[in-house]
Amino acid sequence: MVGMFWLMLIYFSSIVFHEFCHAIVAKKLGYKCTKITLYPTGAILFGETDEFTFKDEILISLAGPLSNAILCVLIVFFWWLFPELYNFTNNLVVANLSIFMFNILPIFPLDGGRILLAVLSLKMSRKNAAKVAKIITIVFSFLLMLYFICSLFFSPNFSIGLVGLLIMVSAIADDKQMVYKRLVKTDIKKRRLARGIKCITLAFNFNVSLAKISSRIDNFAYYTILIFDDEFNLLKKISEKNIEKLCIKFPISTKIGDCIAYI
Repeated sequence: MVGMFWLMLIYFSSIVFHEFCHAIVAKKLGYKCTKITLYPTGAILFGETDEFTFKDEILISLAGPLSNAILCVLIVFFWWLFPELYNFTNNLVVANLSIFMFNILPIFPLDGGRILLAVLSLKMSRKNAAKVAKIITIVFSFLLMLYFICSLFFSPNFSIGLVGLLIMVSAIADDKQMVYKRLVKTDIKKRRLARGIKCITLAFNFNVSLAKISSRIDNFAYYTILIFDDEFNLLKKISEKNIEKLCIKFPISTKIGDCIAYI
């Protein structure tokens, strides 16, 4: 009983260490974690919004599994210097190696799944990337469930079945649970100016809604909006900040042509 307690404590400590390393890298990249929620298949760092760069997402996702792998390497290295440590630390190595190998799988809600989503998002739209990643996750969970069903005829492995079920549920869940969430303020772009920020110009017809325009604006660049009529005559050049003011003053469904006179 005592041995089982210590084994559970080792695994729990390794998971906390794993998530702590996620938070450290996130902080270094300008992210702030307000809460870490642990789940049977992983954890999520919570903030106020989900604005982040895909490259940052990859680095943050890698931080957890790599920390477990590096810890394993360090402990094994100390075994070579001090063999007597093996009996005290072998379970720690097994726990961290297991967490690394499991979390690096390219399925949600694991870190490997987040890495896959970020890499795909560099090549295609986030929506399509999420669809591809979700399909991969569902197929993998289906294979786990199939393995569990087959095991019933020989030696039942209920843990595999439970993991497969949890992964399938997570894959079907909202994409908001597939990302690290960023704590941002209205001055996020001011901080980005220290490293340089892209300037992007977008052109819209005057019948386009504020909602449509706002959906194209993110924290990765500074935007200038050009409003044209049906004859491609320039009606107004609007700064990103003024678009924000219009969204506060008018309903989000308002056509930009109906409110540009107030700028």
